[in-house]
Amino acid sequence: MDCSIDQVQQALQYVSPDESRNEWVMVGMALKCEFGAAGFDLFDGWSQGSDKYKARDCRATWKSIKAAGGVGIGTLFKKAKDAGWRPVEAQRDETAQKAYRAEMAARRAKAQADLAAEEAWRARMADVVAAGCDALLAELSTHDAAPSDYLTRKGVLAFGVFVAARSVLLVTDDAACSWQLLTGEADIKAFYATGAADAEHISVRHIKRGCVVVPLRNANYQVRAVQVIFPSGKKSFPRHGEKSGCFHYIGNPVLDGSTPCLCVAEGYATAASIHMATGYPVVVALDAGNLKPVAQLWRSWFPALPMLVCGDNDFKTKDNPGLVHAKAAAEAAGAGVVIPDFSGVVAA
Repeated sequence: MDCSIDQVQQALQYVSPDESRNEWVMVGMALKCEFGAAGFDLFDGWSQGSDKYKARDCRATWKSIKAAGGVGIGTLFKKAKDAGWRPVEAQRDETAQKAYRAEMAARRAKAQADLAAEEAWRARMADVVAAGCDALLAELSTHDAAPSDYLTRKGVLAFGVFVAARSVLLVTDDAACSWQLLTGEADIKAFYATGAADAEHISVRHIKRGCVVVPLRNANYQVRAVQVIFPSGKKSFPRHGEKSGCFHYIGNPVLDGSTPCLCVAEGYATAASIHMATGYPVVVALDAGNLKPVAQLWRSWFPALPMLVCGDNDFKTKDNPGLVHAKAAAEAAGAGVVIPDFSGVVAA
């Protein structure tokens, strides 16, 4: 199909920027895959047709989209066709067709170059975040843990996690590919006074007293990110931190033939509750989508160890992602699956 910019612009007229966020992001993915960085103007111009448009959000979302996200321009064309668009093939003579093909080849070569540069930058930023998180954990380990309203409310102990006793600020800079750690109220206040925290290329995680910090480790047991759990229960990850396949481990570090079962759970509180109730070691995957890669990783390490995926029953959420991902993880890892039964619970 003709994939000229005019054709893409016509297709965009049949797709509403007021659809769900997932659909909006999908259009961005399609444009970034086809045009690379040059596709932002198309995405931004189309997005401005929504009353919800915010320039900063649009730029941030575009930056977060991976060009190799698996959504191509064909997805956009299908959405437009479903909405009534009928593409018109351009009529070109031989010279014009040759120029068009050259333009397409150059565009796709540029998009591939943009993709390679983006992937290299993402890898570098992941290393930057990992170094910053390592320093954060080292800082938190220098003083005794503070009481945690979150852990108390959940009725669980701190297994390998940290509870901040004083404020720490982790700052990462996308432009400079750098990080810094600020401690002490005077230094933190001075940083905020500069207004730097409002810059788009700056990301800030303010870990205050009582926040729980969960280390996330990769297959080499290296810290690659952290999860911050605020006293309210809200959770946050540092921007660009690695999460897929990363985990937190609760229990005896020695797994052998005497270990009756290894459990894999989503959140820290759930995992800690399982460990306290059973004594079994538990791997924390942090979210439903990460259950499968984490379970597969641990299965590769311990092929014969009995394993249970302990999923969340998100029965109040559309399509119940906790249930779906837990079953998929269990199947992929050759594990059993345990899901809490809320069938007798009456929804509020």
